[in-house]
Amino acid sequence: MLAFCAAVAALGAGPLQTAVASVPADARAVDPSPQLDAWLDRLVANDASARDAAFREIEHTPPAMLAAIADRLAALGARADQMAMSAVVTTVVKPRSVDRDEIAGRLSDGGFQRADDWLVLVMARPSPDSAPWRDLVATLGLSRMLVAIGTTDAARALSTTFGAFGDMLRLDLERQFVIMGDRALPALIEMRRAERKEQRLFALKVLEALGKAIPGEAVQTGDDRLLVEVLRAYGRAHEIDAARVMLSFANGDRRIIREAARDAVRDLGAGGLPTLREAYENLMSKKAPEEWDGETTARELFRALDRARLSEAYTLVDEGLAAYGARDLERATSAFDRALARDPDLPRRAEMAPGYLAWARTLKRQDRGRAATALYKALRVDPGGPVAREAESELLVLEARDRTEHGVIDEASLKRAIELDPGNADAKEALARIEAESAARTGRFSWYIYAAVAAFVAVAGLVIAFAHGRRSAR
Repeated sequence: MLAFCAAVAALGAGPLQTAVASVPADARAVDPSPQLDAWLDRLVANDASARDAAFREIEHTPPAMLAAIADRLAALGARADQMAMSAVVTTVVKPRSVDRDEIAGRLSDGGFQRADDWLVLVMARPSPDSAPWRDLVATLGLSRMLVAIGTTDAARALSTTFGAFGDMLRLDLERQFVIMGDRALPALIEMRRAERKEQRLFALKVLEALGKAIPGEAVQTGDDRLLVEVLRAYGRAHEIDAARVMLSFANGDRRIIREAARDAVRDLGAGGLPTLREAYENLMSKKAPEEWDGETTARELFRALDRARLSEAYTLVDEGLAAYGARDLERATSAFDRALARDPDLPRRAEMAPGYLAWARTLKRQDRGRAATALYKALRVDPGGPVAREAESELLVLEARDRTEHGVIDEASLKRAIELDPGNADAKEALARIEAESAARTGRFSWYIYAAVAAFVAVAGLVIAFAHGRRSAR
C-alpha cells in the first residue's frame, strides 16, 4: 500500500483522470489486444511495483486501443460476479454521489479529489488473489482508459459500461463523465433515449451536472466538430425539443455545421414536422401544403433558406458574368471572388471558370504569379468541366517557363499541355523552340565531329607521308 501511495503522489496533486495502456509505436498498426491484456495482468499482479507501473501508464492510452477496451469491458460485464464486485465497492469505497458543489470546486485539471477516486481506493487495498477485486480493478482501469482517449466514441463506449454494470458503477461513472466534460455530450444525449429508465435518468443527471441538459446550452461550444456531433446526436435521439435549435444552425455559413443540422432535422422524422411547417410559414409567409410530409417540407424549407442566404452571392455572380461579357475581366473576377467568400461551395460556381481562365491569359505575360492564382481558381470552381483542361494546360506552360529560367528544359510538361489543350499556341511555340534549339545543337555537334575526323585524317596522312619519305631516304 505504501508503494502504491507513493506512485499516486508521483502523479501530482490532481486526481486520477485516465487509465492508459503503454503500447510500443511499432505495435499500434496491429491488433492492440495483446498489449492491453498484458497491461491488465500487470494492473492486478501480486507484485506491487508491477501494479504501480501499470497505474502510471494510465495517461498514455492511444486511440487505437478503443475497440479492444470496449471488447474487454463487454466481456467483463458478461462474466464477472457483479454481486461480489459490489461487496468490494461497499467495503472499500463507501461510495457517495457527486453534487453540484463538488463539481464547482473541481481541481484545476477538471478532476476530483483523489480521496473520491474509486480506482485509487480499491488499489490501495490490494487483493490480487480475489477474483472480484481483480474484476473491479480491471473494469475501473478500462473505464479510465476511455476517459484518457477522450473522444466522443470513447464516451459512447463508456456509456455502454453503465448499461453492462448498472447501478454498481453509477456513482463512479458520474465522475468520469463529468471529467470528460463536453466531449461526453453526444453520448449522453443519445443515452437519454435508451430503453432502460435508469440509463435515461443517469444521462439526464450528468447533463444537469454539466449544465448542458437544455439543447440551447449543449450547443454552446467553440469546437465545430463537437457541435456537429451534438447536433447529429439530437437527431439520432429523436429529441423533438431540440428541433428549433437544429434549425437555427440549418442556414449557417459553415457548411459542415449546416449539413449536420439539416441531417439531424431529417432524422427527427414525423416528430419534427410541426416545427418544420412553422419554420416554413415564418420564412415564406404562407403555410406549407397539407400533403407535404416531413421530408418534402424539409427539402423545400432548406431550398428556400439557400435562396435567401445566397441571394447576395448570386447577385455578385450575375455582376461578374455581365462584366465578363463586356470583357472587363478584372471586375468580373473581383465579383466572383466576393461571391466565393460568402460561400466557397456556391452552386453556381462553375459559371465563373471561363472568366478566371480569360483573366489568367491576360496576365500570364506580365504577372505569372497572379495568372497562376487565377488558373487555380478556375480549376477549383469547376474541376471536371471543359475549362479545367485548358486551365491545367496553361499552368503547365507557366511551370515549364519557370523551370527554363532556372536552366531546366521541361519538354514533358509542354507535351502534356498540348495533349490537354491542342489549341495552346504558347505550348506549341515553346516546344517548337526547344526542338529547334536541340536540332541546332545536334547540327553543331555533328559539324564538330566531322571537323575532328577530317583533322585526324589529315594528321594521319602527314604522319604516313613523313614516315614513307624517311624510308625512301634510307
